[in-house]
Amino acid sequence: MIEPGVVPSRPVTLTFPTFDEAAEQAGRSRRYGGIHFEAGDLDGRRLGRRVGANAWAKASGYVDGTAAP
Repeated sequence: MIEPGVVPSRPVTLTFPTFDEAAEQAGRSRRYGGIHFEAGDLDGRRLGRRVGANAWAKASGYVDGTAAP
């Protein structure tokens, strides 16, 4: 909950050693908040990993010169 000047009473900083751990925490918070259901969270994360892998492969091709025109 956020109420400016009231909650949180001091700044909160979250840190995660990996993107996967950040995604796990974000997914759980959305399930706990009733925003997503478990299957939707897990399916979304799987899809996100696939999209990320494809984007990385495409960008890497431009960097190393192997991208198709």
